[in-house]
Amino acid sequence: MVPSYMRVVCQMESLRQGRESAERECGNLQHTINDLRSSLQRVEGEVHAEQNKVTALTAEIKYQKQKAIDNRGVHEGEVQRLKQQIELLQRQLAAIRSSFNAQFSDENI
Repeated sequence: MVPSYMRVVCQMESLRQGRESAERECGNLQHTINDLRSSLQRVEGEVHAEQNKVTALTAEIKYQKQKAIDNRGVHEGEVQRLKQQIELLQRQLAAIRSSFNAQFSDENI
């Protein structure tokens, strides 16, 4: 009976050591999980910050693009206005030349 009893005691001791080892491993795994969660939260924060930067840059690009489109329209309008002003000045110059030529023609007669 003693050998069977000793076998059971040895098996119980082996199971106790296995349980303690499993508990230690479980604790280690829990620390690892907590570390990974902390790292994940940090990375998520960094990703969120980068997303905010991308959003801000996208908005700035859209603003600058619209500003360029608006300015192009303003510049095109300004160019058109200047062309019309040049045409008016050319007509006035032609009228002045015609009047000047007419005066000198009359004086020469």
